[in-house]
Amino acid sequence: MRRLALLLLIGTACSLLAQSPVPVPLQPDPRSPVRGTTGGTVDSFSRFEYRPQIGFHQPSPIDAPMGGFGGWNLGGWGNWDRPYGGVFVQDPFNGYLTGVASVTAATGQYWNDIQQARITREQARQMSYDTARQRVELEAWYESRKMKTQDLIDNQVRTDLERARRDPPMTEIWSGQSLNALLNNILKHPRPTSGPHIPLSQEILQGINLIDRTSRANISLAKEEGRIAWPLGLQEEEFDEPRERFSKLFAQAISQINSGSLPEVRDLRQMRRDLETMQQKLEEQIQTLSPGTYISCRRTLNQLREQLAGLSNPSLCRSCQTWRQKARTVADVVNVCLTTGLHFGPAVAPGDERAYTAFYFQLRNYERALMSTPR
Repeated sequence: MRRLALLLLIGTACSLLAQSPVPVPLQPDPRSPVRGTTGGTVDSFSRFEYRPQIGFHQPSPIDAPMGGFGGWNLGGWGNWDRPYGGVFVQDPFNGYLTGVASVTAATGQYWNDIQQARITREQARQMSYDTARQRVELEAWYESRKMKTQDLIDNQVRTDLERARRDPPMTEIWSGQSLNALLNNILKHPRPTSGPHIPLSQEILQGINLIDRTSRANISLAKEEGRIAWPLGLQEEEFDEPRERFSKLFAQAISQINSGSLPEVRDLRQMRRDLETMQQKLEEQIQTLSPGTYISCRRTLNQLREQLAGLSNPSLCRSCQTWRQKARTVADVVNVCLTTGLHFGPAVAPGDERAYTAFYFQLRNYERALMSTPR
């Protein structure tokens, strides 16, 4: 039993010694000199042999010896065996276990960081999907709220109609814009010719110009036997030859239309050359003409080009005079536009402005009465 108790005591001391090691000084014999290689003596200092130093540890506040074993304090630090004031030293076995524990903890922290990064990346991916879905929903909402092309056209048509129903400027009436806005709304009715009976005078019918929708070609000057009201700027001497030849051929073409035939192609080519000649002479005199005179001459030449385009259109030439012979009321004019596809052109000839103004009020009353009747 005594031997067993002694062995347990020695094991406990060794365990404590491994856990709390301190440096063990080796005291040399001061009487033993150190001899050199030549036989002399060399002064020597105290040499100490320590175990490998791993870290530092502050001593315990209680610094009293609690009993020792072989010069070591088993219960704590002693005051007599600390040559360096509390330096903590580990032996290789304890350092190995400490290093393994540190590596294990670092490895666990590494994999924890890896998994946390994967979770963060997955959350970012999910948030990107949510962002993409919200972007698609926003675009769908914007497309549902944005006006389409047809919506813009319908808004413009409604705006033009409301403007034509009220008091539009005279320039819009004379250009045919207000008349066409009212006509388009009338043609949308299931029975566009079932409106009230509003008669038209022959003067108003002669002043109204119907043109093709595909171009600006018209024969609005096919009145009064094709006489043209030339502005003062085009009545100068240098314009005499092309102007007189054009007037003669134009009157001849109008006479042919009134008789039911078409103008000669040779005459149409000659009239185009005469217009180009007058245009060149007008540009040469731009420095000597006043702005008003130049604008008036230029507008007349442009209108004559549109007349030549109308004379070159056989269908327009055939319907030029026939519709005036058949039309007597506003409903008849609406029926002509419905069957031929024509619409109102601008007022070009002298006196057309008065006819357009009078016809506008009659057409507006017709449209108002037609829209008020049940369909």
